[in-house]
This record gives sequence, C-alpha cells and structure tokens, in this order.
Amino acid sequence: MLAMMWFSHHWQVDYTIAVITLYSGAFVSNIILRRKKEYHREIDKREKQYASLVENMNDGLIYISASEEVRFVNEEFCRITGYNRDELVGKALFVLNRNCSEYKAAKQFLEELRNGNSGRCESTIVTKNNEEVWIQLSGSPIYD
Repeated sequence: MLAMMWFSHHWQVDYTIAVITLYSGAFVSNIILRRKKEYHREIDKREKQYASLVENMNDGLIYISASEEVRFVNEEFCRITGYNRDELVGKALFVLNRNCSEYKAAKQFLEELRNGNSGRCESTIVTKNNEEVWIQLSGSPIYD
C-alpha cells in the first residue's frame, strides 16, 4: 500500500513523518528492551554472587526482625549451633540463651539496633547439644 501511494504520487509529507516516527519508535523500543534484559541479567548475576558469599562465609550470619524473630541463618550459623535452618527461622532469637547476664548484654545490643545505631557485644548461646558457646554479636540496622 505504501509503495502504491509513493508511485501514484499521492504521497504526502505527513505520511513520511508518520512512517519515520513509527520506525524510529520501534528502533528505540528495541534498544530499551535489550538494555532492560542486560540489566536484569546483571542483577541476577550479582544476586547469585551475593547468595554464594553469604552461604559460604566463615562467620555465622543471622538476620532478625525488629521483633527479634530469626528471619535468615546461613550454613555456618547452623554448624555453630547444631540446629538446622528450619529449627531456627521463625523462632525468637533469645530462646538460644540461658545465662541472664549475657542475655541483658544482647538485649542492650538489640536496643541499640532499634535506635538506629550499629553495635556489638559478647554473649552465649545454647547449642542443640545443650552446650553454651560464646559468640560475638555485631550488627547494623537494616531499613526496609
């Protein structure tokens, strides 16, 4: 149809502008979609690197909510405590503690986190084998 209009001399300038706009829009759209795919691939790659780093680090890592509920533990923390991930996630953090003085230090540490400050303290936790293990808590607040 476009060819017929061109050869029959019924072509107008408005048609040229419309066709150029159509093709340039498709070209730009293709570039945007390609960059979007590249961006998402890079995000996925970095997410996998981060997950590998967290799972393979030599330190125990836990993520707790503001209500002191365990949300995430890495494999090293499971090894230290003897508990598996399913036994820890969703539980209160201080179920693992039986010594009142260290419990107070850890509570003060959590209060610092709630106030928006980083902190650290030493405390004990009770492993699955009922042994007390000294740990150093170190953390910073994470804002959702």
